[in-house]
Amino acid sequence: MQLNELKVELAKQILQSENMDELQLVDRLLNPTRHFKLTAAQKEELDRGFEEYTSGKARTYSPQQLRARALNAMRTKKHERGAARAVIDDLPTRVKTATRNLKANKVRKGKVADLRKDLEA
Repeated sequence: MQLNELKVELAKQILQSENMDELQLVDRLLNPTRHFKLTAAQKEELDRGFEEYTSGKARTYSPQQLRARALNAMRTKKHERGAARAVIDDLPTRVKTATRNLKANKVRKGKVADLRKDLEA
């Protein structure tokens, strides 16, 4: 489809549309900055951040530092997920043991075995 054909086709669709949401979406797509307004609090926050940056108080990072920080964060999260996975994998065994101990009325320190104690890691 050629550029002019596309323009005509889109114009026809817009003229035939009776859906206000659809037309407002087209308007926002064609005029993105016209609908963009910051609140006073947002403007203050931007000004504060810019002031910190220009005065040298803000912490900044080079692209290499950002990459290193991101990789480190991903490794930490991966390690945390691995530990959580181990606990989840071990859970059915702990539940079976706890259930068996409760059915057998095993006593621990003068009390009936507590399921929570058998589930503790």
